[in-house]
Amino acid sequence: MANVLLTKETQKGTTKGSGKKLLAFKNLEKRLEELLNEEGPKSRVSFGFMVLNCVVQGNYERALSELDSTAMGIEGYPEFTEKSSRYIEHAKSLVLAIKTKKEIGLSPHINKSKQKELGDRIAEHFMDLKKCIIIIEKIEKGIRAKDLGSSVYIIVSLYFSVVGLFVACLVAYLWPEIKDLPWDSIQEYFWPE
Repeated sequence: MANVLLTKETQKGTTKGSGKKLLAFKNLEKRLEELLNEEGPKSRVSFGFMVLNCVVQGNYERALSELDSTAMGIEGYPEFTEKSSRYIEHAKSLVLAIKTKKEIGLSPHINKSKQKELGDRIAEHFMDLKKCIIIIEKIEKGIRAKDLGSSVYIIVSLYFSVVGLFVACLVAYLWPEIKDLPWDSIQEYFWPE
């Protein structure tokens, strides 16, 4: 994303001193965008990408709502909520920590070294958030894969049933003398009364 979101203060063009401090946070937003692009989630429409992108753009409420909707769980997979709830809560706290530190850094009373320290902490929180989201997505993929595995067993058993029926019909068609076998004695042998 080439453009950087500007705060209301830079759009109004307030003081010279606050412009330098806001410039430092513009660089932070560029750095967060770079962190988002490197080793990020592969799917551009995944909830993880949405959360990280909202955090980079400063839309924290949307990021929290995405996490809340994920915390509700996936319909039909109750174990997802059990396994991922602590990671989702941790991700929410990281989003709030990033928001708070960014707001503190925009204050005109913070010196440059403290701003740099806050920027480093925000970058650390962002990387932790990224790892946390990757873990949540792995949990989701694992649960869906396990469900798909049970579906595969059903499909394979259905396949072998159809093949067995086909072979039985083929044998009956190609070997007409099978009708002349003593089926009563075979039945009594396998299923005695």
